[in-house]
Amino acid sequence: MRNYIPPECLQLIFDNIENDRISLHSCLLVNRTWCYNTIGILWKQPFHLLYACNKNSSIKRNLQATNLLEVYISCLIQLYKSILVEKSIVSQFIKPPMFNYVQYLKFLDLYELYMAIYDYKDPKINGKVSRFPLTPKFNSVSRRRIPINQQQLDNSTHWVTSEDCMLVLNFFFRENLFDLGSSINNDEYRWLGMLMCKFFLEHSRSIDKLSIDAKSGFSIYTLANQNFILNRKYLNVDDCLIIPYCLDSSNCLSKLTKLVCTTRYRKANFLLSIANICHCIKTLIVRVDCDITYSWPLPLLPTSRNGEHESVAKLIKSQRGLVHLELQYCSSGLGNIMSALKTQVHSLRILHFTEIDLSYILNYLTPLTNLDTLKFQKCYSTRADFSLDLMINLSKLSALHFDEDPIPLKIVEIIIDACSFNLRSINLGRLLYTPDLDGSINMNTIGFVASRFHNLTFFKTNIDSKEQIPQVIELFKTCSYLETVILCQVENSDKSLSVYETNNMLETLGKNGLPTTLRCFALKGKQWTFTCVSLGIFLGHHDVSKRKSPVFELDLTGGSSCFTNFHLDAILNANRHRKVVKKVLLSSNMLLSSEMMAKAGELIKLVNPESDKVVCNH
Repeated sequence: MRNYIPPECLQLIFDNIENDRISLHSCLLVNRTWCYNTIGILWKQPFHLLYACNKNSSIKRNLQATNLLEVYISCLIQLYKSILVEKSIVSQFIKPPMFNYVQYLKFLDLYELYMAIYDYKDPKINGKVSRFPLTPKFNSVSRRRIPINQQQLDNSTHWVTSEDCMLVLNFFFRENLFDLGSSINNDEYRWLGMLMCKFFLEHSRSIDKLSIDAKSGFSIYTLANQNFILNRKYLNVDDCLIIPYCLDSSNCLSKLTKLVCTTRYRKANFLLSIANICHCIKTLIVRVDCDITYSWPLPLLPTSRNGEHESVAKLIKSQRGLVHLELQYCSSGLGNIMSALKTQVHSLRILHFTEIDLSYILNYLTPLTNLDTLKFQKCYSTRADFSLDLMINLSKLSALHFDEDPIPLKIVEIIIDACSFNLRSINLGRLLYTPDLDGSINMNTIGFVASRFHNLTFFKTNIDSKEQIPQVIELFKTCSYLETVILCQVENSDKSLSVYETNNMLETLGKNGLPTTLRCFALKGKQWTFTCVSLGIFLGHHDVSKRKSPVFELDLTGGSSCFTNFHLDAILNANRHRKVVKKVLLSSNMLLSSEMMAKAGELIKLVNPESDKVVCNH
């Protein structure tokens, strides 16, 4: 009896390697059963695999983008084969593709689509002419009809070639078979992008995830000679905002579960059309600050800036169970959007704000009692007269994260006070301490967290005062389930700890004993200075009589220059009796002797402090 794996099991296996393009391609070639179960996963997000999961050189990626688009063009040829054969553009003996690859498309990122078109059309990469035969520009092909040499083909079937794709695109572009707009018909990049997007939305079974995101934020425009120069590669993404309401895409988008729309182009009409079509969105990431300068030279839609937040509110209300909302840069109409969240109180679990005025959203958090994660990034407060008696209940919240931008302490205290013992992860960020009415400053936030949330597993904060050191020590005593602790110091700050204060903190933590659950301890920032003796006490004073002791990763990638060969020797000495440190992450700019690096072996991992990318392992 031969071994047999049911297709249902194969699907579960292949789902775990959906971002591994090489492994999926290998599974594709095993047998027919594996092929049928792999093809849908491999082609549900091909552009994502090409760019987000691809570390190949730009020249090789250029060839891969060409091959990918030509596969889709071959599917397009089959739809119009009768017309193309009649016009002698292609041979009637062209083979159809092995699969209808378009029907497997589930995730459409328009930025990645246009990047593929850019690579497909551009014959030069990094100033070097590619050695691969790329499709030239459409206009380089003669406008006369090119007959097929039947004798040369010997009336035999053959696959679609690069030349066939070039001739077909030239014919479509010249004859204007697709009404994509007069302004778009004069631009080959935009025309091909709109054609492919229209083709995907009309012939895909269903799109689960749709992303209209330029990825580069404000780098859509580059400043040169005091004038904004348009970068076409990014702005073309915005053309497809008119797609949902210029064709019948209700069948394709009706099961949309994730929508990312962070372009600065006017998108009120687009969001309204999505609200009428899609009612199953679980994840919504949207930016609400359209800019008229980002709309040139595209045709402006008859909507105003004030209508954008109304479209977002209607989109939220139209969903049956929104789970994750990320709201970015909403400068007007914030109350309208927050009021719409009342319709999602039973399903909403994750709420993420980016550059939002916190003082205007606190009142709207009252009905959101089922939140699990609350994040604030680059947020601020323009008011100081908000009430401290808000009836906010975040008892089910398990993760609360502030970023490194200063946040008024009063707002942080209001939100923390609304949390319960269910809180597992907290990032206090950089607290902005302000004097009370009597002139005193309360700096006991870390101590309050330590006394209330004993089940914490993740903790991160900025340390900018010696008064916070006893609170950190108390945190390690009371929170026995800590797994990750990240302590930061702001660069170029006059409130950084002295070497004596840091030594005192490390030695006390080591003598008191570290939590056995600790997996990562990080000191981020160039301001950290400590001696090798204190580091040795921090690592060496664990109870050897205990069966369990913490084995954790020591992260010193903030760029501190105090780490020397003596510090590394202290780590090696701590590991002699019992392994305490499993990995040390150091900045690549630290000067360590090659002898010590060789002695440490695989214990050391060098990381670029600017990008947090691994440079090499030793």
